[in-house]
Amino acid sequence: MENSEKYEELPSSAIEYLELGFDDNSVKIIFKSNLQKQYSYKCEDLEEFQSSFMQLCGKLEAEQDRDEDDNLVEDVNDTIEREDVSIGKFINQRIALGNLKLDYYLTMTDDMTDQGWEPFEGSTLPDDGVIVNVPVE
Repeated sequence: MENSEKYEELPSSAIEYLELGFDDNSVKIIFKSNLQKQYSYKCEDLEEFQSSFMQLCGKLEAEQDRDEDDNLVEDVNDTIEREDVSIGKFINQRIALGNLKLDYYLTMTDDMTDQGWEPFEGSTLPDDGVIVNVPVE
């Protein structure tokens, strides 16, 4: 059984899904800008990454305006703009610093969607899905 932590419904306008794989030190990301592609990065210090990621998520969630019943009344984009921090910026900084190194990516092609496949949801790959090993430059 894979040892992983999955994060969905993030306070982010850029990140749809993020998964930390502790067995292989991986960070899998689906960006909202392209739900047809899932990126997998290698991370040397996954525990530090997770700690920093959770602090950032906690800060963003704590700063979102809520009503007296604890319902969100502020769009995540407004919170990000006001606080000048975001999960997307965090990910891009980690990539730029070399903390996240692209290992591979999976792409759902047009012919797959024409056959009725849905965009990626988490790390789910259909039973008849095929992973093609494409070297990353």
